[in-house]
Amino acid sequence: MKCKKCNSENSDNALFCRVCGEKIGNSNKGPLYGIWNTLFWIGLVISLYCFISVVFPIESYRDLFGSSHLYCSDPFGINRDGKSYYMQEWMSALIVATLVTALLFVLRKKSLKQ
Repeated sequence: MKCKKCNSENSDNALFCRVCGEKIGNSNKGPLYGIWNTLFWIGLVISLYCFISVVFPIESYRDLFGSSHLYCSDPFGINRDGKSYYMQEWMSALIVATLVTALLFVLRKKSLKQ
């Protein structure tokens, strides 16, 4: 593999030129790859948080004495009172977050140079 800066010959698996020290490894990442990659991982974390909130919603109730209690209802929000009150809100948030994450995944893949 030849160095673009000094035109010297290097081994095929070299990352830097042995003569001038210039980076010669093939970088196939576009200039926006780092931004799309970071946003993708943030979107994935948000999607997972929404998914967990749909499957195991945490709800609160007040007892006869006015004390507030938190409890995790059954998976998918099915409990003796029916579906979770918050399931509809978290489900729409999950759908939006998943769509945005999928779009960021595609943009991240397209930012790789072919």
